[in-house]
Amino acid sequence: MGDNGAGKSTLIKGIAGIYPFDAGEVTFDGEPVKITGPRQSNSLGIEVVYQDLALCDNLDVVHNMFLGRELKSGVSLDETTMEQRARETLNGLSVRTLKSVRQAVASLSGGQRQRVALARAIISEHPICLMDEPLSNLDAALRISMRAEIKQLFEKYDIGTMPPQAKYNKVTVDSETKGEGYFTRVVTLTYGPNPENERTLVVTLTVPEGNGPFPVLMGGTPASLIRRGYIAAAYNQSVDIPNEAPLGLQKLYPQYDFYAMGQTAWQTQLVVDYLFTMPQVDKTKIAVTGYSRTGKMAMIAAAWDERIAAVVAGSTGVGGSVPWRLAGEYGAGEGIETTTRSFPVWFHPRLRFFSGHEDRLPVDGNLLASLIAPRSILMEY
Repeated sequence: MGDNGAGKSTLIKGIAGIYPFDAGEVTFDGEPVKITGPRQSNSLGIEVVYQDLALCDNLDVVHNMFLGRELKSGVSLDETTMEQRARETLNGLSVRTLKSVRQAVASLSGGQRQRVALARAIISEHPICLMDEPLSNLDAALRISMRAEIKQLFEKYDIGTMPPQAKYNKVTVDSETKGEGYFTRVVTLTYGPNPENERTLVVTLTVPEGNGPFPVLMGGTPASLIRRGYIAAAYNQSVDIPNEAPLGLQKLYPQYDFYAMGQTAWQTQLVVDYLFTMPQVDKTKIAVTGYSRTGKMAMIAAAWDERIAAVVAGSTGVGGSVPWRLAGEYGAGEGIETTTRSFPVWFHPRLRFFSGHEDRLPVDGNLLASLIAPRSILMEY
């Protein structure tokens, strides 16, 4: 990360063995190494997606993806296996516009070339991949598919699988009282897969006087929000109730295995649904906030509901804006081991597979933030 011309690409090419370093020391797994060329960098398990893509225009897609690591069958190239693996990898990136993997790279568009460069890195299966602005030419379709893939990985290894977007079956207005310069409305949202299997969520809305539309902060303190012209939407954001809602939602939706963070984040969609029915609400300015454990939940809620325009994530620690791999017990903080032992209901048990191996977790806080982008996120720690 740095300004234009700061040397990011030069540094990456130095690690890749393209440029020699003039001074300093390179260490790998704590041991000093001397990288004299690309082959040595590759032998360490380093793969690079270059800003200029570094593709050979005169070769087809298959031979670009396997350039320098061609598969052989006896003394000949194993063209069949290389073509099959190239096609499978590109399909995994939702590349559907290529006429053939035997097309010359020179005939491809900028976005197609970038996907080939990404696929080449993926097919190497190296544990370390350095990417120099690899997404600058990706089209909208691939961005959507990549977001979907990141969500799938979070559901598999972190929060558990989530049901489709929540919808409530009934709204009951429990009370509406007028205060000085505002009114407070309490509603009960009834939801569930069928009338015989339902739960309720109570939402308290504090709305300034006037026609609006007003911005909304879910989880904020009414007194401080009203005087600033915000609607405050309060609901149960707890992620610590093992035998009641929200954790009881697994009983409601047994085909999904989402745990407390995911369940409370999923319930937040119900609050947004109701806010969309209120004429006083500015539907383009709905935000969610939380602190510590509810800050983690707020980030997940915003990542899964794109109607949420902003998230204020206070001191989330790991599982939120702080990556697991940069924290941990050795750093006098929390890691997967501590968190999942102390709070077993927060995240899916599969997260424990990465205890002590946080660097192997395929998704982390940076990708959670990327799911919220380009919407606003304020991370305070």
